Amino acid sequence: SVVITATSGSKTASATINVLSQPATALDLNIPADTALVGAEMQATATPRDSTGQPVPGRTIAWQSANPAIATVTSAGVIKGIAEGATNVSAIADGIVATKRMNVRSRRASMLTISPGAPSVTVGAQSQLTGRVLDQTGVEMAGQAMSWSSSNASVAAVSQTGVINAMSTGTSTINATSGLLNASVTATVGSVPVASVRVTPGSALVQAGGQ
Repeated sequence: SVVITATSGSKTASATINVLSQPATALDLNIPADTALVGAEMQATATPRDSTGQPVPGRTIAWQSANPAIATVTSAGVIKGIAEGATNVSAIADGIVATKRMNVRSRRASMLTISPGAPSVTVGAQSQLTGRVLDQTGVEMAGQAMSWSSSNASVAAVSQTGVINAMSTGTSTINATSGLLNASVTATVGSVPVASVRVTPGSALVQAGGQ
């Protein structure tokens, strides 16, 4: 804004002139992906632009989901998948509406991993394995049921919590199963290393020519 002042003799008058930016004539809506998973969130952005294509700052963006039972959107543009289906997500600024179609899909178990990938343990010791079920985007799905088995329990037995018990030297394939998914690693069991060697008696006298 700017203040304009006019003076004539002893009289003065002023007026404030507010200079407004150009109105928005277009609204760019950006959503990272057109598919969201149930329970997942993503950040949408909207940029108002004037007739020359330049961003128009300071505009308030309103957000709307056509079906909040499928996906919600916050006043900050954060979209969250609620249930399977499809809905429109819209941004509104200066009376201009930009809309994109959003699909929401359920998470599904797509991969099972085991770590460490090559367990090595000595006879009589234990080693903890960890199995993780991942969804189609590679995000871990907690609380998935999992079972464990060993191809050679006489070498390496495994509990249903993924603990290897080393029984004898050799190798065994450890399998994990969750639903239709399975994964395996090869466990190697080594012998206990020799810590020291003792010779008895500690000293001896042997006569020359004797035994």
